[in-house]
Amino acid sequence: MATQASIDLIQELYIAYYGRPADAGGLTFWATTLEQNGGSLASVVNAFATSAESAALYGSNVTPEALITAIYQNLLHRAPDAAGLTFYTNALATGTFTAGNLALAILGGVQNADVLTVQAELTAANQFTAAATTYSGDTAAVIGRTFLSQVSTDGTTEAALLTHLSSYVNATSAATTDPTQFANEISPDGLLTSTTIVDTYASGTTPTTGITVAQAASLTPGSTYSLNDTWSNVSNAANAAIVGGAAGYAISDIGAQTNITVAQASVLAHASNYASGTDTYTLSDTAANLAADAATNNGAGTYVTAGHDVTVTDAASIAQISAIKAADATGTLTYNLADSLTNLDRPANSAIVSGHDYTLTDPAALGALSVANAAVAAGASNFVSGGYGYSLSDTAANLAADAGTNGGAGTVVTADHNVTVTNAASIAQITAIHHADSTGTLTYSLKDTLADLDNAANSTMVSGHSYSLTDPAALGILSVANARVAAGASNFASGNYTYSLSDTAANLAADAAMHDGAGTAVTTGRNVTVTDSASVAQIMAIRHADATGTLTYSLADSLANLDNAANRTLVSGHSYSLTDPAALGALSVANAAVAAGASNFTSGGYMYSLNDTAANLIADAATNNGAGTYVTAGHDVTVTDAASIAQISAIKAADATGTLTYNLADSLANLDNPANSAVVSGHSYRLTDATTLGALSVADAAVAAGASNFTSDDYTYSLSDTAANLVADAATHGGTGTYVTTDQNVTVTDAASIAQIAAIETARPQTLTWHSLSDTAANLASDAATNNGTGTFVGEGLDVTVTDSASVLQIKTIGHADSTGTLTYSLSDTWSHVSDANNAAIVSGATSYSISNIAAETGITVAQAGVLTHASNYDAGTDTYTLSDTSTNILDSGASAVDSGASAITMSVDGTGSGVLATTGAATLNITGSAALTLTLLTGAADTVIATDFAGSLYLTDSAHGDTITTGSGTATITESSNTTVADSITFGSHGTNTDTLILNAAGQQTDSVTGFVAGQDVIQLSGAATMAVGNELSASGGLVPSENYTNATQFNLAVQGVTGASAGDAIAWLDGANGNTYVAVFEGATPGHAHVVELVGMATWTGMTSTGNGIHVGSTLSPS
Repeated sequence: MATQASIDLIQELYIAYYGRPADAGGLTFWATTLEQNGGSLASVVNAFATSAESAALYGSNVTPEALITAIYQNLLHRAPDAAGLTFYTNALATGTFTAGNLALAILGGVQNADVLTVQAELTAANQFTAAATTYSGDTAAVIGRTFLSQVSTDGTTEAALLTHLSSYVNATSAATTDPTQFANEISPDGLLTSTTIVDTYASGTTPTTGITVAQAASLTPGSTYSLNDTWSNVSNAANAAIVGGAAGYAISDIGAQTNITVAQASVLAHASNYASGTDTYTLSDTAANLAADAATNNGAGTYVTAGHDVTVTDAASIAQISAIKAADATGTLTYNLADSLTNLDRPANSAIVSGHDYTLTDPAALGALSVANAAVAAGASNFVSGGYGYSLSDTAANLAADAGTNGGAGTVVTADHNVTVTNAASIAQITAIHHADSTGTLTYSLKDTLADLDNAANSTMVSGHSYSLTDPAALGILSVANARVAAGASNFASGNYTYSLSDTAANLAADAAMHDGAGTAVTTGRNVTVTDSASVAQIMAIRHADATGTLTYSLADSLANLDNAANRTLVSGHSYSLTDPAALGALSVANAAVAAGASNFTSGGYMYSLNDTAANLIADAATNNGAGTYVTAGHDVTVTDAASIAQISAIKAADATGTLTYNLADSLANLDNPANSAVVSGHSYRLTDATTLGALSVADAAVAAGASNFTSDDYTYSLSDTAANLVADAATHGGTGTYVTTDQNVTVTDAASIAQIAAIETARPQTLTWHSLSDTAANLASDAATNNGTGTFVGEGLDVTVTDSASVLQIKTIGHADSTGTLTYSLSDTWSHVSDANNAAIVSGATSYSISNIAAETGITVAQAGVLTHASNYDAGTDTYTLSDTSTNILDSGASAVDSGASAITMSVDGTGSGVLATTGAATLNITGSAALTLTLLTGAADTVIATDFAGSLYLTDSAHGDTITTGSGTATITESSNTTVADSITFGSHGTNTDTLILNAAGQQTDSVTGFVAGQDVIQLSGAATMAVGNELSASGGLVPSENYTNATQFNLAVQGVTGASAGDAIAWLDGANGNTYVAVFEGATPGHAHVVELVGMATWTGMTSTGNGIHVGSTLSPS
């Protein structure tokens, strides 16, 4: 607890900064704070100096003089003396004091008489703080400040004032909480100016006449007083005892009063200064108070009287309002009602109820009401808060009309109300009522069309309720539900109603099953249409209940039911769909046909596999040109019996992609046919052949032995196969063979090697037969040499093929052992062996041969050259040869290839005749012999021909080479063909009186060089296309001037004239194409143009020409002039 010293210091701060005594709470708080801070005023003074109250008292923006003066007046109740004002003004200016601590400084600096004043204020302030126990608020502060302003040093006035003001503060809440009542009695310096409160008590006396209610409250009990106060104080119910105890009272602000109670009206009317003519009033009171007053004076009222506006402040009963209205029929009556529903809904009370808020006084459960009753009840303001409930009982029309209000939410037909419809209602009416009240119990009967009664949306409304039909008697096509609803109508029988049925299979079948299968709606004679797909069982049930009506339907059932023979009549002629899962599993072809006929087979993605006999499966697979109808691509197929390969192939052709499971029964030929390997592989099979299978290959035998009935049916066979296959089998089972065994007859079908035959023998077959061998020359010759050259495996009658090149000796050895079989071989041996005529048959019998020491050969015959050039290793570029043979052999048509390859040919003419000799390179041809041989030489290069004693004709057909030809003593004829374009060199040998002839047939022979030409003996002929342009002739050389064809004789003459360098006896000839005559110019010498022109009429040569002979025309010598 704070010390008195701390309390006094804080009290002084209140006096200094607020000019009033401290309130008890503030004093205790700040005194405690001061002590907690060691008694330092600096710790608390700033809070006082900067407070809003201090700023309001002294001002926040005043001059130093004004601030000092205000503090002096507040603390010392006087103006500052001149010395004090100057001192404190300078102190503020120099910062010695601040505006915040100035009041504290002045308080601490008092002296002389001011000390007594401060002491008196401190004593009085402590007394006021102790006496005013409810001291708080702005007005209380003003009262405390006013109290201190009256304190004097002698203490004569403050005792009564202290008692009065502290009692006033404690007793009157208005003094602290409602400062506005003193707004006109507070001076600018924060003091009270009311003489009633201050001055009277300041004199120390207490008035009793014309005092206020507050003053009267402080009187000694039992005192006599009269009042003069405001209407608010006089009429305040809290002051009723004071007003009632007064000898009389006046209302200081009396006048027209509004909204006063009956009791206040009595107070007003009893005021000594009340004037009824001017001091009017309006009433606002409880119904009980108002009705009680209205009942006085025989219902004319005392204060509730004609002309007064009355407001009933609480809810009134109709009887109370009636009483008030009877007493005051002309004033405005404002009220709310609270009464029973019976009174409120009574028509006689409608004027009182209309337009007024009302509440119900009934118990919460109102019972059964009409719509009109409920509307009144629901209008009560306490209907919801009072938890009122009711049920409704009214006509369908009234109930539906109300239910349609408020957007279908109803007004009184609302949720949770039980409703009873008193007449038959339509669905629409019940719908409206139920929509508005979906949770209450609705009791009703119906009368409507079948469409509405049977509407699924209305089923809940119809169910459990009596109803009647409003339709015509012929109801048309109904569902089962429709028909049942129709039949349930109370007027169905009496109204003679009829119908046919159209409904789902489930509904129809369910109905048909009723009454032991006689049906309820589905009965005899009804026409029935099933609107969806029915099961077979459903159609059976419907047909059983209605055997005579027309039944229209489609089916949807399992494949097992649809394909059941017992159901065929029901299924036939009707569309159907499958209800099975999409994977139908394994079906027979017949099952699949039924499945595929379902309308939803494709759309339902149905799949099946087939499981049937081969006969049934292939019969289907053969349809649609082999594409199948049910055996089609992608279906897995299981053949239930053993099938032939042809049957499986047919099934596979129709269904190439599905899995096919089967066993086979077929002939070995079919089972072992490579084309059928894919069909057979991996499948069990049995043989259908006779038990003696004949000769089989190893593969055949393997297939046969793999048959399930091979052993049980005692099948037998022999083997006939390739050596490779037989050897491979013979090597199995440690060399005892699998099929090549001791009890088998074995035939090798192809050429075997010696080793293969030996290998097959190791399995010791019962018999082993082979017809041909194929092995190396070494192996074959080695075997052929055994058994004294008769061979072991190489024997008579075998076809033998030597797989590599053999020597002549090896072939002879093999041929000795097998002289009757066919021997196929190639050779590789020396030239001496190959070219030996004794070995010609062996060489010619070889498919090919090579010469191990092949090289250039000279002087060989045509036959030997043929052997050489046919060697597989012969190289025409390096393996050259020369021929030396008779003209018969050389000119043989078969020798042309040999002739053309020879680098030199020595040909001995051994008889007359003709021949062609062709060469490809630059060859030298030596012709000997004098027989008359006509020889055509085809040269491929510039050949040299030496015809020593050749007496025949030589034809040159060289196209682009210059040949050198020398004749001998024989008579030779040399002809150049028309395709010879390069000049040849021709020398006529010393042939005595024999005539050599040179025949030219081409334009290019103008460059030929002819020597040894004997004029008048040797002949040069032009024929064919031999021509020369006029003026372009070349010099004659060796007696021959090249010639060309000319258009006419004039051109020929001009050509002859142009020849230079001719020798005597040189000639040039021209065949005139116009008349077939030959013109020959014979030159006399080198002088140009000096020549005799001879026309040979009809003659090809001039051999018989004489100077005057018949048929010869000799022209004159030509000359340039």
